[in-house]
Amino acid sequence: MRRIGMFLAIAVAFIAGTFVPSGHTQDQITGHLVTVHYLKVKPGKREDYLRMERNLWKPAHELLVKGKKMQSWAVYEVKAIPSPTGGRTAGVTADYDFVTFTVHDESQDYGKYEETALMSVHPDKTIPAITQRTTETRDTVKRELWTLVEQAR
Repeated sequence: MRRIGMFLAIAVAFIAGTFVPSGHTQDQITGHLVTVHYLKVKPGKREDYLRMERNLWKPAHELLVKGKKMQSWAVYEVKAIPSPTGGRTAGVTADYDFVTFTVHDESQDYGKYEETALMSVHPDKTIPAITQRTTETRDTVKRELWTLVEQAR
């Protein structure tokens, strides 16, 4: 489990680093936050989950990026867990199998804009319906808020 955490930390550092303009000082870099959601897809719901992320959440997050309410949003799937001997295990045994990363400024509370973005891109849907469709496909295992403290470019 510790190796997964290290992998995710490296992935987020890379993701966050790609959204920091060159020429900024280290103090300006640390203003970036990453909200991380660890998700467990319900049995037999993988394709429904991916369709839900692509069709419901991605358009709303694209609108928030375009409106500069966040820098980026991404969904990653855990494919294999490194074994202690350095090889790969045959399958995923983690408590979660997908992770979303939302990169945003410390000064921006992107969450307060999500509902408005969802209603803008899905005027025919309601928030309770979107929430229900989301929870039918996956559970949130945990959420974390990360801040960038160092990077190599």
